[in-house]
Amino acid sequence: PRVDLLTVGGAKVRYEDAISRALKTKINGIKIPYVDLETLIQTKRTDRFQDKADIERLQQMIRSSKKK
Repeated sequence: PRVDLLTVGGAKVRYEDAISRALKTKINGIKIPYVDLETLIQTKRTDRFQDKADIERLQQMIRSSKKK
């Protein structure tokens, strides 16, 4: 079975593109794909104030992880 929980407002992210870059984890023996930070940022490229704040925080997370 396939469950698609990716919702996108005004952002242009195709499911095929998101799933090809998806990260995966296993919970109770079930593989669960989830979007990488770059794709998540793309989905937040809207005019909403909260999305802009989210993008800034996500970009900080990426910069911090590259320093390690």
